[in-house]
Amino acid sequence: MSDFPAVVVVDLDNTLCQLEVDWGDVKAQLERLASAAGADVQDDGIWPLMEAAQQPGSEPLLAEMEKLVTEAELAGAGGPRNQALVDWLEREARGRPVSVLSLNSRRAVLQALETHGLSGRFAHIVGREDVRRVKPDPEGMLILAERHGVEPDSILFIGDKDGDRECAEQAGTH
Repeated sequence: MSDFPAVVVVDLDNTLCQLEVDWGDVKAQLERLASAAGADVQDDGIWPLMEAAQQPGSEPLLAEMEKLVTEAELAGAGGPRNQALVDWLEREARGRPVSVLSLNSRRAVLQALETHGLSGRFAHIVGREDVRRVKPDPEGMLILAERHGVEPDSILFIGDKDGDRECAEQAGTH
């Protein structure tokens, strides 16, 4: 497979493994925190809620929200791994660096990798705290391209959501 990209980047949750998190409950808790702080809670997802808390003066709210989400992710890090993807990476990505780009916290990514015996297999990890704008913004992918010393079109990105595809397209990866 001579046209195989130089670097493989994978998403974590629902791609490499599944974090066992009740995201509906996490969102409800975030909405309660935001409402109690007087922030807008009309957004339709966790990440828009957290982005809304990035306003000047909202640092305590954002810190509390980040703590809540990270704790839920860490508690769920033992969910099942995608053995088919792990096997594919071992077979097809031989000798190529593999990294993780995730909306999850770096701590949760590290915990999940450790739990599944995968921690030594990944060159770099970019979690949500490593970027100003999360996926689908290409910032994290561009950081990984720089860390690997390659152009984005030398990267294959494997994810599970439209936001992953949009990130790959915006960054110019495969």
